[in-house]
Amino acid sequence: MRLNFLFFVLLLFVCCPKSIFSSSRFPLVDYSYEDELKNMTCGGLYKDLNGGEVQSPNYPNWYGSDRDCEYMFHAPEGYVVHITFVVFDIDDEDNEQNCVYDRVHVHDGPNSTFPALGKAMCGKKRPESMMSSGRYLTVFFHTGEDSAYGRGFLLEYRMVKEDNREKNCIVNSCGGDFENFAGCEIQTPNYPFTYLPNQHCVWVIHAPEPNDRLKVNFKTFKIEPSINCVLNNLTLRDGKTEQDDIIQKVLCQEMDIKHDQQYVTTGPYLRMVFKSVNETFTERSDHTYDFDHLMGMAVKIEVIKGEPASTTYTEKPVTTSTLAPTTTTATEDSQDNDDVALKRYVASPLS
Repeated sequence: MRLNFLFFVLLLFVCCPKSIFSSSRFPLVDYSYEDELKNMTCGGLYKDLNGGEVQSPNYPNWYGSDRDCEYMFHAPEGYVVHITFVVFDIDDEDNEQNCVYDRVHVHDGPNSTFPALGKAMCGKKRPESMMSSGRYLTVFFHTGEDSAYGRGFLLEYRMVKEDNREKNCIVNSCGGDFENFAGCEIQTPNYPFTYLPNQHCVWVIHAPEPNDRLKVNFKTFKIEPSINCVLNNLTLRDGKTEQDDIIQKVLCQEMDIKHDQQYVTTGPYLRMVFKSVNETFTERSDHTYDFDHLMGMAVKIEVIKGEPASTTYTEKPVTTSTLAPTTTTATEDSQDNDDVALKRYVASPLS
């Protein structure tokens, strides 16, 4: 009897293996740890006024490869977003300086298309705390196809009343338009590491009021110089278009910029353009040295507040005059024009 039963089981195994092992108890589907990771939470919307914790997929274990996650933080009116990384462990093998594979970006806006606060981040060093300039902040987490290890990150977020916001703004992106600008440090992409080749970055900055001006202070300026600055260069224009006047001259040498030197616009607009030649890092190293530390630029731009534009008209008292009305009007118009001309600011070139 036992032999007959064993023969029957063996016959089923040989003829119909799927009928035995295709049940939920013995699945034949291939198990993939990577597929399981991709089904885990990646990004999300966070708007709890009391704050909370946010973590990368599968934390505190490996986060997986080939992921793009957006963590969006939305504060209510009158609040800004503050984040602190409690744990930070992002794969940086062959990636430590530029963070081009696995990386974390923090963006000052409702999604990752808005300007970045600082540079791309990877490795094990915890970044500094960051705060948005308005109601929105976004953390963008990218992992490459060949990602091999890393626990990811754990961060804490909280909503802070705007009145208590620290005045700290850093932009590390290639260009952007900034309306109602209140002051910020602008850096070339990849700063403070070597600046990237083949860049054409245009920042257009608009101060809040028509009588405001903008002042540029250089914190760092280290790019490879060239004759007449025809290769890598920085251009500051006194306005928002390519046709506006250049402030002083096109810049490419550190010696052209003194620590106490300031560049000031005559109006509320500044156009800043950074260009670098199309070359590889290896090609650049053939004609530069490691001790040059060509990290690009970091400039602090501040708003010089102007007098508010007056919209109030005060009627002059009526007095008896022997002058004809037309003569009086012409004289007053001429005097007003002279006053405006005297008040106009003209930036003189600095030597």
